[in-house]
Amino acid sequence: MSLTSPVPGDQAGGVVHTAQGEACFFCGQSTSDPAVYWMGQRGEIYLNPCCADRLCTRLQRDIHEYEWGLEHPGRCYPWSRHELA
Repeated sequence: MSLTSPVPGDQAGGVVHTAQGEACFFCGQSTSDPAVYWMGQRGEIYLNPCCADRLCTRLQRDIHEYEWGLEHPGRCYPWSRHELA
């Protein structure tokens, strides 16, 4: 993960990596600098800072639900809206 900027950075060897003209992976709105940038196996992900926070919160909740399910097989997570198959 890194932050984008319209100013060349030392870590990027002087290369400018900007989020201008990109869409936020979470909300779909256009991004501006600074933005959160991830590069994965299938491409790049740009996130507005507030969306990065929201996505991380949801990922942490999903992990907690998964771990709870491992400890309580066959039972639905108490606060989940999802039923087990």
